[in-house]
Amino acid sequence: MIRTNHIVILILCTFTLLACSQAALQPPEPSSALQPPALEESVDAALLENSSSPEASDDTYHIPMVLNHSVEVHIEFFETRGKKHFQRWLDRSGRYIPVMKNILRQNNLPEDLVYIAMIESGFSMSAVSWAKAVGPWQFMTNTAKMYGLRIDRWIDERRDPIKATRAAAKHLRRLHGQFSSWPLALASYNAGCGKVRRAVRRAQAEDFWDLKATRHISAETKNYVPKYMAAMIIAKKPELYGFSINDAEPFDYDEVAIKRSTKLHRIARWAGTSSEEINRLNPELKRGVTPPGTPGYIMRIPKGTKEAFLANASAADQKLKKQRLLARRNTSTGARADTKNGSSGSLSAISVVKDKLISSGRRFMDLLK
Repeated sequence: MIRTNHIVILILCTFTLLACSQAALQPPEPSSALQPPALEESVDAALLENSSSPEASDDTYHIPMVLNHSVEVHIEFFETRGKKHFQRWLDRSGRYIPVMKNILRQNNLPEDLVYIAMIESGFSMSAVSWAKAVGPWQFMTNTAKMYGLRIDRWIDERRDPIKATRAAAKHLRRLHGQFSSWPLALASYNAGCGKVRRAVRRAQAEDFWDLKATRHISAETKNYVPKYMAAMIIAKKPELYGFSINDAEPFDYDEVAIKRSTKLHRIARWAGTSSEEINRLNPELKRGVTPPGTPGYIMRIPKGTKEAFLANASAADQKLKKQRLLARRNTSTGARADTKNGSSGSLSAISVVKDKLISSGRRFMDLLK
C-alpha cells in the first residue's frame, strides 16, 4: 500500500514539473500600462514604412516611428513648457504644409518630412539661427547654393517656401541615399552627413537608436529625431494633446513676370492689395524691390488679381514711355534753340532746357516710386 502511494505521488510530481516547464516557455502577456492609449493605434500604423499616397489619412505615418522614453519626454515638453510655441507653429503650419507636402510627393519622398520644417523654424520664412541658417528649412549658405538657391543683396531664396522646399527635397533624397534609413538621414540633416557617417562607423551602430546610446554624436543630434517624432505625433492629432486647430489662409497665388526692377508697393497698387501681402507671398525679396538686372522676374500676387494687375501695369508702362519720349523731345528742342541763337542766347537756352529736363525727370521719378 505504501509502495503504491509512493508511485502515485511520483506521478503527480512529474505532471506538476511538466506543467511548470510549459508555463515557463510561454511569453508573458503584454502589459497594457506600457501602451499609451492615445498613441497605441497610431504607432502600430506608423511601423509601415512609406505610404506616400496623397489620399492617405493624416493619421497615417509615412516614416518608421518609435515611441520610447525620449519621444515621450519631448511630447510632454510640447504639452507643457513649450505649448505656447508649439501652438504658434501649428497656426503657421496650415498655410504651408499642403504645398510643401505636394512638393515632397512630387519627389517621391515621404510627406511626413514636412515636419522637419516645424522643428527647424516653426514654419517661419524669416527664421535665422545662431549659426546663420535661414528660412523654413534652415539652410546654411553653402548648402543652399549647392542646390541652386540664389542668395545675394536682393534675394535670399532660402526664405521662399516653394524654392526652399524643392531644395530640401533634393537634400533629403541625397541623405537617405547615404544611409538607407530615415532616422539616420534626419540626424545627418541636423549634424551633417560626414559627422553622422563617421559616428556610425566608429560606434558600429546599426541604426539611429544604437548611435544615440553612444558618445559619438552631440546631445543636440541625439534629441533631434525624438523631437521630430514628438512634433509629428502631436501635429497629426493636436486636439488629443490640448492644442487647437485654427483655419489658415492657403498659400494660393497668381504669377506675373516683371519687366524691370520695380518697388513692391507699386506692384501691390497694381494688384489692388497691400505691400504686406506682397511681402508675405514673396518672402525671398530682401529690399522691397524686385532684383535689378533680372528681366522677367516671376512675382507672386494674390489669387484672382492677375487681370487687374496686367491692365494697371500696362497703363503705367504706357505712361512711362510717354514721359521718356517727352524728355527726349525737350532735350532735342533745347539743343536746336542753342544752335539757332548762337552764343548770345546760349545761356537762356541752357536755362530753359535745364528747367524742362528737371520737370520731366521729376515726373519720370514719380513713376518709379
